[in-house]
Amino acid sequence: MGMEKYAKTIIPTIEANYERYTETERHIADYFLKNDAIGDLSAEFISTELAVSPASLSRFAKKSGYQGYREFVYEYRNSYVEKTTVEQEESRLVLDTYQSLLNKVYNLLDEAQIKRIVEKLRMAKRVYVCGRGSSGLAAEEMATRFRWIGIDMVALRDNENIKMQSVFLNPQNLVIGLSLSGTKSEVLYMLARGCRQGADTILITEKTESHTKTFAGK
Repeated sequence: MGMEKYAKTIIPTIEANYERYTETERHIADYFLKNDAIGDLSAEFISTELAVSPASLSRFAKKSGYQGYREFVYEYRNSYVEKTTVEQEESRLVLDTYQSLLNKVYNLLDEAQIKRIVEKLRMAKRVYVCGRGSSGLAAEEMATRFRWIGIDMVALRDNENIKMQSVFLNPQNLVIGLSLSGTKSEVLYMLARGCRQGADTILITEKTESHTKTFAGK
């Protein structure tokens, strides 16, 4: 996949701006991030479908770097044509990135730490792995692979499900957060909430910021 083709996809643009969006704008963003079929994308239809105002669609588009909603939809339709062929390459790139990160983490951990993590995975009644955007793809792949070996692991990718599930975390759960930057608010929220409610927590990230150490266990 060439960089020119990758740059044409609109999904990374939405993901890059996600933290800047208001709650309403994130609701709109989630729709376009999860959309798996091109249908009626008119402002009238989408505003009714999502229960938002046309003005909110316009603000979302402008905050995403477009002059207005019409231009956003035009670019979205163009990028969607490439989605099928690009999606597999994007997934591979994300998974390769996390494979590299996991290799680094593995080399930094000692045998005792690895045994503790394995024991937490084995003892947890249910494991939740959460990530936003590209990290969400890695979370889904991770959950699928662990289910193959008999571990009850659930992937959470969107803000609503992450916050909803956080309420029910308990000491029988293990929460794994994926965030290369270590700053995704939804991921940090779930880890912090899990820690307060007695769940074990693990944060997989390239960063080692002090604020994550307060709730992310080993």
